[in-house]
Amino acid sequence: MVDKKIRSQLIPLMKEIKLLEPADNKGLKNDFFAGKNPHLAVPRGIVFYWWHTKKTFDLAKTIASFAISKYINLKNGEVSEFAAIIIGIFPKICLDNRLFNIDDVLNRKKENLFETRAILCVDEFIGCLWEILYEELRISITKWCFIIPVPKVQSQSFSLCHDGLSVVQKSDTNVWIELANEYPSLKFLDANTGVFDGKPSSFTNLNYDIYLVCHCEGTSNGARFNASLKLKRFLSVMFAAMQGTHEKGFLLKSGASPYKVCMQFAHRNSESRVGIICAELGAILPHYISNYTLDQEVIISIKNWYHRYSQSDDRFRNKVKKAAHFINHGMNSNDIESFLNYFISLDALFGERGDVERLILKGVKASTSSDNCEQRAKWLFDLRSELVHGGSRNVAEWNKYDRYLDHFKSSPELDVRKLALTCLLVAFDTLPQLNE
Repeated sequence: MVDKKIRSQLIPLMKEIKLLEPADNKGLKNDFFAGKNPHLAVPRGIVFYWWHTKKTFDLAKTIASFAISKYINLKNGEVSEFAAIIIGIFPKICLDNRLFNIDDVLNRKKENLFETRAILCVDEFIGCLWEILYEELRISITKWCFIIPVPKVQSQSFSLCHDGLSVVQKSDTNVWIELANEYPSLKFLDANTGVFDGKPSSFTNLNYDIYLVCHCEGTSNGARFNASLKLKRFLSVMFAAMQGTHEKGFLLKSGASPYKVCMQFAHRNSESRVGIICAELGAILPHYISNYTLDQEVIISIKNWYHRYSQSDDRFRNKVKKAAHFINHGMNSNDIESFLNYFISLDALFGERGDVERLILKGVKASTSSDNCEQRAKWLFDLRSELVHGGSRNVAEWNKYDRYLDHFKSSPELDVRKLALTCLLVAFDTLPQLNE
């Protein structure tokens, strides 16, 4: 059965597909081959055209949004991709005499596509139409494998069994063979060199030993968005777990831009013709100066964190997701933006509207069991307020900056990052304790 909200938008959408040019000349002319032949790679049919109004695209996006929220099988879709599928289905079905009066369509006997329907009962017509639309949307959802190289980090291969994440050595032939069995286009990638199908890729000139691999389901863009969140979260947790073993020079960045590019491989059962996509995930990983190693202790710490994450109450898990997200933003930005993102992660973990400072200080104290860290957090909150309210243009301009350096023998930039990573790592111990 068609959801009522979707039904209420489908009728106006079809009325905005104009067979006659709109009198105000504001329609967008759309040329296409009407009808489809499923046995041909390129659709062929009658060359036809009609007009879309601006409302056409707005209504399609609204329908897409409703479909994602209403139908569980479509939850991993992406609004713009679904909207394009919805609009794109009408040229394929407009010559289907079960749905439309073909003479009315071809000879433009009606003003808009809705008026050419062959099924006069509107509910029955919309029901038949939605069956077709739903199936097109459903088959656009597929499984994807995302991979990104991680420069400057060494590790053995391991899987988290959570978030579809794993770390894979570039030389781990057995794992790559297993992945290629599931995602056939992966067989064209030389994981050791980054060469794809005999040609250099965006990975080729990077110096790396491991890849992050993430499995996600959805439309190509929808899955990529979700994968980026999972990958960024993992990197925040990874560096939080490593922090204790890298006190000096930890996370010092070079001047190069943050790394952004991933390869995206479609599952063998995908009904999409696209086997591989190279795309950006947004700034995900800075170029660090030092080399890092995920030793067994760090790997166990990461696995334990994800186990706690998977078992946690939704309320706490959502707080931690937000905190990890802003930590990654802090990693990939500089000066005032970096400081504020790290501090926002503390707010995401502990703050509540109207009681931000007290709860952050309480959370820091519980996470570190240190009066000294609580004192630092008080000063950092003062700096945060100074930056947010325009009192300083950058961190070093803060009027207490030199006093902070002298008093704590450290800098606000280092301390806010250290507190953010520390609190993230122990969040699943701290949050239940604070909410007892």
